[in-house]
Amino acid sequence: MARRKKEELPPKVRKRGKGYTYRYDVTVVDEEGVPTRSQRDTKQYPTPMEAYNAGILIEAKLIEGTFVDEENILFIDWAKQAIEIYAAEKNLKPGTVEGKYAHLKQARKAFAGVKLKNITPLQVKNFFLSLRDEHDLGQSAINGIYATIRMIFRLAKRMQIIAKDPSEGSVRPGARQTFNDLEVLEASGAIPEYLEKEQVIELLKAIKQLAAQETRPRIAFGYRQLYRVVFLLTYTGLRIGELCALDDSRVDTKKKTIRVIANLYIPKGGIRKYELVTPKSDASVRTVDFSNAVTSIIESQRHDLKTFKLLCGEKFYSHPKRKFLFVSYKSFPGYPLNVAAVEHAFKRAMEAAKLPESITPHSMRHTFTSLNAEAGAPLEDIQKQLGHSSDEVTKRVYYHVTEARRRANVDKLDTLMQDLISTIN
Repeated sequence: MARRKKEELPPKVRKRGKGYTYRYDVTVVDEEGVPTRSQRDTKQYPTPMEAYNAGILIEAKLIEGTFVDEENILFIDWAKQAIEIYAAEKNLKPGTVEGKYAHLKQARKAFAGVKLKNITPLQVKNFFLSLRDEHDLGQSAINGIYATIRMIFRLAKRMQIIAKDPSEGSVRPGARQTFNDLEVLEASGAIPEYLEKEQVIELLKAIKQLAAQETRPRIAFGYRQLYRVVFLLTYTGLRIGELCALDDSRVDTKKKTIRVIANLYIPKGGIRKYELVTPKSDASVRTVDFSNAVTSIIESQRHDLKTFKLLCGEKFYSHPKRKFLFVSYKSFPGYPLNVAAVEHAFKRAMEAAKLPESITPHSMRHTFTSLNAEAGAPLEDIQKQLGHSSDEVTKRVYYHVTEARRRANVDKLDTLMQDLISTIN
């Protein structure tokens, strides 16, 4: 009896029972983050060519980087891909994307080695509860992780990678609040820290003294620049990232306006890898008005910057299209001023002025609010200058500062009604 001729199959197609599969290679990452190659098979198809065509489509997606192994993909592998997809869809800023990846820290351990399709609603529920009960995270951290994990599962369902979203119907746990927490909150009035006007003057004096005592030209320039940075933060309410990204062309000393359209982002590669991203929100894209005192400070910075550029010579970084008003001065002079450098020098100045070290450059936004409230500026105008339409923190600072004025208005009613009330008896 003649032997049956062996069936010739297309490349990588294999006979499996009564059907055919296509074998392909994928890169997987183990629990320690090490990439390895793994062989996978498609589902069974009735004919060799159907299996081959399905495999070719997979190979094309692997080359494009868009392939998702719906049957075998691990949660953490999909989570990373989901963040990339979501970031592209929403045009997220680099810093926001980094935050999303940071939200995977606890989930990476909780769902280590678990396939996305095998995660149950109970597992998701227990994970969210663990954020509070085991990891003892605060409400802000819980909210961020909760939102990111929900997004990952919802996107998987939308892209038909899973049939059901195991996070659907889950409840975001509230962080535990102890009696001590409430007592501290009540005592503080939940008012963020800021400097009083006398303290602002002490800080500026201390910075000026540091600049005068410094013998190294670059560091002396850095302190003189810090003086102007603190001045502008106090008088304009700019975010520190907005100030560091500020292009001189967007500062009009005739109209006395600053056009804010950028925020500075520094990736892990350092200041030389800087990126200019859009401000925090739509309301943050704004025109900021400033006073005569700020005009003088800006012109002083421009003049000092020219001198500093001559001092650095060829080492000064010059961008063909951008001219930053505030620049780095220790390493890589001419690059935009690094927020971390401002924070470091600011802390040194706070120590010299013997002021609370808990105050940061960001606290100067609250200082701007308090000083303008004291000066009688309406809350709506302050919020517009700061770049947000409504913000509870700003309101708390504003109402805290204007409390004495409100009490005086209440007492005026006593004076108005006093004589009439006395006739009742």
